[in-house]
This record gives sequence, structure tokens and C-alpha cells, in this order.
Amino acid sequence: MKRYFPLLVAIILASGLALYVLAGKSSAVSTIQSSPNTDESSFMGSTPAPKISASKLADGTHTGKVVTTDYGDIQVAIVVAGGKITEVDVLKQPGSERRSIEINANAIPQLKSEVLVAQASIVNAISGASFTSEGFLKTLSSAFSS
Repeated sequence: MKRYFPLLVAIILASGLALYVLAGKSSAVSTIQSSPNTDESSFMGSTPAPKISASKLADGTHTGKVVTTDYGDIQVAIVVAGGKITEVDVLKQPGSERRSIEINANAIPQLKSEVLVAQASIVNAISGASFTSEGFLKTLSSAFSS
């Protein structure tokens, strides 16, 4: 029995790895992105939103609507100068739970950076921050519409 034990462990580990890989390919919880290179967003099954460029916005501050997520409200405002987004301010963000605070401490700066780079209403979402990303993208889209 002792000489078959390493073989048995290897088979079990290989089977587990194969199941993990196969489950990941069919899972609906894969990396969620709204591509900045397209004119549509297919984020979490939401209705596609048109991509709007910052160059089409008037100079000034554009405030998005408050969006309620499962973990709290989120709201952003963008500052446009010379047809470019110069600043992204997060006015409200989920933060009543410790885990939300940890997730947002990582996700919010990345989302803000994505907006400044893309200069558009559709940016990449952050893996592991699905609710924050979805809320951020919705409030961002409404800021471009204000």
C-alpha cells in the first residue's frame, strides 16, 4: 500500500486540477471587462452602453448619479478641461464592511486610472471587484450624460 500512496495522491491532485480548469472555462465568474476598444459594454448582462469620448464633453465638472450596489452607494464626478478628463473624484463609495474597504482601496484607484487613460465612458473593470466596478461604470456613464 505504501508504494501506491504517492501514485494515488498524484492521481487525486491531477483530477482536482483538471476539474478546476474545466470549471473555470464554463464559469460565469470569469474576468469581467468592458473593453475600451469597443462601443458597447456587456458588463454582467447589463444593456450595452455607448462609448462616449471625453472630447465631446463641455469643460467643467460632470457628476454621475448615485448607484446602489449590494455593498453600498457609489458616485463619481469627472472634471473636464480642454476636452480631456483631468480628474476623477469618487464622491461616495461602499465602505460599511471591512472587506468592502479592502476591495475598494485597490479597485477605486485602478478604475480612476483607467478613466484617465481611456478618456472615455467605458473602461476595464477590475477582477475581484465586480460590484464596485459595475457601480463605478454606471455612475461614470451617467456623468458623461450630464
